[in-house]
Amino acid sequence: MTSIRYRADIDGLRAIAVAAVIGFHAFPGAVPGGFVGVDVFFVISGFLISGIIWRNLERGTFSFLEFYRGRVRRIVPALIVVLASIWAAGWFLLPAADYEALGRHLLAAAFFASNIVLRHEAGYFDGSADLKPLLHLWSLAIEEQFYLVWPAILVVVWRRRLNAFVVLGAIALCSLALNIVATRTSPVWTFYALETRLWELAAGAILARLNTPVRPRAANVMALCGAALLLTSVIGADASAYPGWRALVPTSGAAALIAAGGDTWLSRRVLASTPLRAIGLISYPLYLWHWPLLSLARISDLREPSFINKAAIIASAVALAWATYRFIEYPIRFRGALPELPNRVAAALVALLCVIGGTGAVTTAASGFGTRFPDPERFLSDYKFDQSASYRAGRCLLEPVQKYFAPECIDSDAASKPIVFLWGDSHAAHLLPGLRRAQRRYGANFSIAQFTSSACPPLLGRDVDEAPFCSRDNDFALQELTRLRPAVVVIAAQWWTVQSNELPRLVATIDAIKKAGVEHVIAVGPVPVWSRSLPKLLMDAYATTMPHRLPRQMTAEIHSDEDPALRKIAHDHGADFVSAIDAFCTGSTCATMVGSPADIVAWDSAHLTEAGSIALVERIYYPAIALVLGKK
Repeated sequence: MTSIRYRADIDGLRAIAVAAVIGFHAFPGAVPGGFVGVDVFFVISGFLISGIIWRNLERGTFSFLEFYRGRVRRIVPALIVVLASIWAAGWFLLPAADYEALGRHLLAAAFFASNIVLRHEAGYFDGSADLKPLLHLWSLAIEEQFYLVWPAILVVVWRRRLNAFVVLGAIALCSLALNIVATRTSPVWTFYALETRLWELAAGAILARLNTPVRPRAANVMALCGAALLLTSVIGADASAYPGWRALVPTSGAAALIAAGGDTWLSRRVLASTPLRAIGLISYPLYLWHWPLLSLARISDLREPSFINKAAIIASAVALAWATYRFIEYPIRFRGALPELPNRVAAALVALLCVIGGTGAVTTAASGFGTRFPDPERFLSDYKFDQSASYRAGRCLLEPVQKYFAPECIDSDAASKPIVFLWGDSHAAHLLPGLRRAQRRYGANFSIAQFTSSACPPLLGRDVDEAPFCSRDNDFALQELTRLRPAVVVIAAQWWTVQSNELPRLVATIDAIKKAGVEHVIAVGPVPVWSRSLPKLLMDAYATTMPHRLPRQMTAEIHSDEDPALRKIAHDHGADFVSAIDAFCTGSTCATMVGSPADIVAWDSAHLTEAGSIALVERIYYPAIALVLGKK
């Protein structure tokens, strides 16, 4: 395949992009919009790949086989090294559940489907992104999926003599429109989908087809404007509403810098400078290495690495990237050290990548090889809690994209028994197992109605534009509450995430419940918050203490400021208040288990297991419910 003319400034632009991404991942406070570096990579890829295809179509030398063989030799060698290294490191660092997830991500990465897998994993109960060592490969998956479809599109355009600007422009506009619309309705899908990112790659392709020199003065102005747009994005882009129309800013900036050409002052003096070119040459392996190193450091240290440690990690990533480029990527890509036929090299690389994928599949099938650990570490390593079934996630605990509660959210015998109405977010939903146990223990003399929504505290009158799904679900819960006239309403939430100026909205909720004819309202305070998943904390505590033991109590984060405020609001408006902190904690030390070591109280950092839910319900506020029901 014939390459397009080398431009040193594009390597410099690559360096800016990877530096922005690394800055965001390591120091998000200093580089809040660094994630836009991925958008820059998309534009560069679209430009370079399309340029190569156009050049070979013009010369009559384009070959699909040669194109994909070149992509394999460019992408796969460094990827194999990184994937194999992270799998090996995970053997020693990751508990079974996380190692099983790594196996799943390894399989996805080997077949360039990381974006699809991550899209399906995303949700309120998804694990922390910081603890997924292969999370960053979603963007590589999008690029590889682009490479599968794009050559065929350009070949059709060329052979049928279609207007390339009309076709590519239409594709870009449709993708951009879908991006803008879907960002609001399906933000996770929009972030990870090729369809909603295609316009950024297509923008680069249009530039490659234009290939029109710009007058020097106009080119210099264009380059400065592009740099300003890029800098604005890196400093001020908002990750909470991205991509959407906001992605136009960095994409336009990157496109302007590329369109301005390599002869502008900015291109020659800055982008084409030796340091930036050097980083640009290793930008691909540097992108591959930096995130797994940061992620594994967070996993192994149980906390965010210090500034010095992060700097050392980044320096290590640069060293590994250079070694990967110098001794693996460069020899294979340019055949300087490999006399074998290109077809054999590509076939061997594909075979190795399939082995990596198979290793991931085996790791997943083996449930993360929990046998690596002795008991009771094995129990903690293998620990899984089915929160979907216990909390009725997706049915009575809705995600933002879901609009309807299932009929089963109201017990079938609700018409003949007093109703306990559960309202709030997932911290209300995690009380359900305890209520179910209370039903069985006390002869099922009450029914349960559950109307809970992820990340939606039961606060009426909140800004509709900020969280429209919360307003919708809370309004519906109040409507059902008014219809059902329950004996008791239990409201609970992750109160520490509620802004202090919004907490008084709880008054409106309690007043609305009282107005609906419900006399008894119980507000439940926040539970203790662990620094990370409680099973992992216990596993680490067991492994690092001599003699080995599982601590029945550990230090947790106590959101004690919320308790007095909630207690005052509740009591001032005729509601009862129950402190979950008092149930589990003495000072800053909180119970990690109730009864046997198998009965740990939380399965992540703050959500209760069935044992924890039962303990909270029975030991604290169930007597209050029983007192009310006894009057019925």
